[in-house]
Amino acid sequence: MFRNSDQIRDSLSFGIGEYLKLHEETEAESFAFWDYSIELSRRFRALKIWMLLRYYGVERIRAAICENNALAEYFAECVNTAKDFELLAPVELSICCFRYVPSSLAAKFALADETQRETLNVELNQLNAKILYAVQRNGKAYLSNTTISGKYALRACMVNFRTTRADIDQVLDLVREEFFN
Repeated sequence: MFRNSDQIRDSLSFGIGEYLKLHEETEAESFAFWDYSIELSRRFRALKIWMLLRYYGVERIRAAICENNALAEYFAECVNTAKDFELLAPVELSICCFRYVPSSLAAKFALADETQRETLNVELNQLNAKILYAVQRNGKAYLSNTTISGKYALRACMVNFRTTRADIDQVLDLVREEFFN
């Protein structure tokens, strides 16, 4: 591929944020394309944006962005109304950060003191990391992760104009299914 991959990666990579961490099993899966190309390291995005605006127009793009934001708000509503999920950050754009909290752990949290809650939080973080890994391996949906105030968050980002409310419902069901598997 490259004569000197390390040199290319060193010149183009910029460090990994929580949302870009790879969860891989094999070396082939761990290849991070963004470390070998300009997408996340160089700022020549104007041409792509100009072409997008020229082809679709401002109104169509605005409508797609508004719909993605509305779907993220719907995602947050679903999380808030469910007893087994916890919203970890307010939804301000098209990203919803949440975690799965099974009723058994929720009941323990309600009765726990501060020290016990820290232990339970570690347990919840590990559980949600396992769920994320299983959902990604399943291939039916893609969630990323981040950490918010010491809580491991599942991160759903709505950016596809084909995403529907049914897709969001399916993602929440997938998270539940992976807990029970």
